[in-house]
Amino acid sequence: MIEDDELNFANRAVEYVLAKARMEGVAAYVGRGRNFSGLGNDALMAEWIESFKRWVRDMTPESRQVQNDLSAEIELRNLEPPLDQVTEEWNILKERAQRAAEKPDAADKIGGSIIADYVDAKTREN
Repeated sequence: MIEDDELNFANRAVEYVLAKARMEGVAAYVGRGRNFSGLGNDALMAEWIESFKRWVRDMTPESRQVQNDLSAEIELRNLEPPLDQVTEEWNILKERAQRAAEKPDAADKIGGSIIADYVDAKTREN
C-alpha cells in the first residue's frame, strides 16, 4: 500500500513536471514571436478547439506545435482552454495514454523520469 508521504511526493513531482513543461512551452512560444497574440479571446478559443481536434486526429509534430502555441497564448492570458468542447478527443487521448501505460515497463519509465526530474530540481534548489 502506498503511504501518504509517498503519494504526496509523487503528486508534487507530477505537478512540478507539468508546470515546468507549461513554463518552457510559454517561453518558447514567446521566443517565436507570439503568433496568436492578435486573436481575440473568442477566436483564440475557436482556433484552440480546431487545433486540438486536428492534433488528436493527425498526431503530427506540426499539429502538436500549433496546439502548444495556442495553449501558451491561452496561458499568457490567464484563461482556461475549453476542454468541455473537445470531450470526444480528450477521451481518445486518455485511451491512448492508457494503452501506452499498459505496455511493459512503461509506467516505470514514465514515473522514473518524472521523479528524477523533480529530485534534480529539488537538489538544485538546495
